[in-house]
Amino acid sequence: MAETDAKDRQEGAGEARVPEAGAGVGAAAAGAPEAAGAGAEAPGSVAAGPAEEASAPVQATSAEGGSTPTPAASAEAASAAEEAASAGEAGTGAEEGEAAGGAQGPDLAAEVAALRAELEAARAEARRNLEGWARAQAELENYRKRAQREKEESIQYEIRRLLQSFLPVLDNLERALAVPEGADASSLRTGVELTVRQFREALARHGVEAIPVQPGDPFDPAVHEVLMQVEGDSEEPVVAEVLQGGFRMGDRVIRPALVKVARKGA
Repeated sequence: MAETDAKDRQEGAGEARVPEAGAGVGAAAAGAPEAAGAGAEAPGSVAAGPAEEASAPVQATSAEGGSTPTPAASAEAASAAEEAASAGEAGTGAEEGEAAGGAQGPDLAAEVAALRAELEAARAEARRNLEGWARAQAELENYRKRAQREKEESIQYEIRRLLQSFLPVLDNLERALAVPEGADASSLRTGVELTVRQFREALARHGVEAIPVQPGDPFDPAVHEVLMQVEGDSEEPVVAEVLQGGFRMGDRVIRPALVKVARKGA
């Protein structure tokens, strides 16, 4: 009886173990679909983006191992997601910049070409202006030299004309000196009078004339110069005697007449 009871207990224990094994198989079967589901979600996450790619292995591991993701894994997944987002924004900005640059490129090149053309035109005009200024300066300098030369030549010409007019007068004076000492004085006087007349005519040809003045004329300080004063009957000064004749050319006095002035109370 004791052996029969022992066998019955062993068989009962063996039968009890079978359901537990079945339960383990059921749990494994139940876990398999979950793992398959996690595996099916992984490809979708890869297509979605790097952030889901980084988080998918952690979730799969959690599903297979039945454990909760660690804080470090979560931080790594968040960092990977931020880097992926930044990379996407940078790529978009670069594409937009390339598109904008491609659109502005022709306009900028045309503007630069127009500015270069304007610069070359301005440089050409500056060269022309500089050359014109240099020519004007040279012409002005040549004109000044020519005017100065013509002025000097004109002065020399007038001097030659004046001297040529006086040479005959000198010739007559030399002839008068050549008269023998015993010659008649009247003929000598006649020769001197002719010489004086000839000299005055030479002066007149050059616009020089004697200042008309004689005793009794009112004194004119513009053309007269007082050499001495004497007592007279007139309250106003008058010319008493002409000591030296004066000459003028047009309105300009070359030499004033030297006179003796008479007035009352002198």
